[in-house]
Amino acid sequence: MDAGVALLRAYIRTVNTYFASDYKRDATFVTYLSKLLKSEESILKSTPPLRMDWEIRSGTTTRLQSAYDAQGAAEGSPLPESRTVNRTLYEEAAGHAP
Repeated sequence: MDAGVALLRAYIRTVNTYFASDYKRDATFVTYLSKLLKSEESILKSTPPLRMDWEIRSGTTTRLQSAYDAQGAAEGSPLPESRTVNRTLYEEAAGHAP
């Protein structure tokens, strides 16, 4: 569990530090990303920035299951969020655990 919390803390820090708002405005970061991804900078710049969010907000899995169902990409009944999301590690990593 400690390793999972440490990984999530590093991920949260990375998202908050490097992928906040329009991270593609930072030319140095775009250059770094293009090398890391082995992609041309022009291609990277031609698309909108990804929305990076480390939290699975309430209702997210319900909305995703509905979208998959609407496209015919789901089978069976939707699962309740209590069965699809476990926030234990996130809560500890974000400092929300008791």
